[in-house]
Amino acid sequence: MPPLLPLPKISVLIPCFRQTCYLEETLASVIRQNWQDMEIIVADDASGDGAAMVVESFRRRDPRIRFYGHPRNLGLAANWNWCLREARGQTIKLMGGDDLLDDPDCLSRQWAALQKPGLALVSSARQLIDETGRPIRIESTLSPGLHAGASARNWMLQTQINLVGEPVCALFWRKLSSRGFDPAYQQLTDMEFWFHLLAQGDLLYQHEQLVSFRMHSTQQSRQNWESGLSSEEHVRLLLQEASKEYCGKRARQAVALWTWIMLPHLPGNSSLNLTEPMRRLRSQLGHVRFWLAATNHLFRRLTDRWGRSIRKRIGQRNT
Repeated sequence: MPPLLPLPKISVLIPCFRQTCYLEETLASVIRQNWQDMEIIVADDASGDGAAMVVESFRRRDPRIRFYGHPRNLGLAANWNWCLREARGQTIKLMGGDDLLDDPDCLSRQWAALQKPGLALVSSARQLIDETGRPIRIESTLSPGLHAGASARNWMLQTQINLVGEPVCALFWRKLSSRGFDPAYQQLTDMEFWFHLLAQGDLLYQHEQLVSFRMHSTQQSRQNWESGLSSEEHVRLLLQEASKEYCGKRARQAVALWTWIMLPHLPGNSSLNLTEPMRRLRSQLGHVRFWLAATNHLFRRLTDRWGRSIRKRIGQRNT
């Protein structure tokens, strides 16, 4: 029997679907990392666009790379979970086939940061880029430093934002991810998973921009927003989390208000039943407090809209 190879410290997982035109750049950004103790797993979800040939050209030069092409399309969550099951590393860096590790120190810095006791994951600021790789903007969603798991979850509920960021931003412990990604979510797969990880530990946020997340017209996420699927999942996820014991009153109030505002934007064929969760949230907050907060929120939105309109008119007159 051949000797067992030591487990790598990091598994870089690259599940991809019809991203072959970006895959070479993605793999190059991983290979040029100054961190050596890793495996790289690429799983193409039956794209039929030549991903195997691109990966093979890298695999001949770097034995750390493994490739698998699914014979039939599994879908996003299932492909992500397949990669997780194949991973042998102590930690996981999950990224799309069109994302980039910008800083050659990205993996080494995040590995070192994750050694702090009690952490479930680390995440960093990211640069948004377009199809050609041109920078759009840098996004940093949290203050740098340590964020307790419960506090981070409450803050995500209050803001209704994925504060951890896209998967490429994060490095997390594999031992905490055995549940896998919830296939009930097609758009907010990562955000739901961050809630799951933060229930098990804390988050360290790095303000440095270490990675790039690519935005382009063919992304499924754009279609999900246009169809209303994203709005429906957003409401469902936040109501699910707001019903848990860790959720504070301010976070519950924010979720109740946001859900009430989102109702007109849900797709007409939505099967989401909001009657009971909304009734429960209003009961927890108190009906008077809820409606006072709702009225105050709508008044602020109206005055903000008037303010923008007035500033726009003044600007037009001055030009």
